[in-house]
Amino acid sequence: MKNKLIAGGVGKLTKGLVLGMGLAVVVVAVCAMVVPQRSAHAAVCSVLGGAGTASGTAPARIDLSWTATDGAAGYNVFISTTSGGPYTLLGTTTNTSYSDRTGLTNGSTYYFVLQPVDGSGTVICQSNEAAITVPKGRGH
Repeated sequence: MKNKLIAGGVGKLTKGLVLGMGLAVVVVAVCAMVVPQRSAHAAVCSVLGGAGTASGTAPARIDLSWTATDGAAGYNVFISTTSGGPYTLLGTTTNTSYSDRTGLTNGSTYYFVLQPVDGSGTVICQSNEAAITVPKGRGH
């Protein structure tokens, strides 16, 4: 089993450099924890996608959906305004969909990743990054 180092605090994720003994090493500030990462052969991770809806009479919205991951008891949903992160934990769900209506701006692109977790809260894998743009409102 490999390990992945995830920076702590505010749901920030970092990418690691995988070394020969299955240990990922990253230089991070302050808090960090090692989370077991199952091999790519053990689980196929969720494929994340979605669409944005411009604000009008209701707030702007992004609707995410993904394929279920075997062994997942829940999903952590992360957001960033920058491709590749850092990501902030947006919320958690046991469903294979999630809607976000908080602080989104018409015409802006947001980047999402998903981490399925097992019954003990251990991260199983990380999904692809989905880039979703909230359309510009009418008349723009």
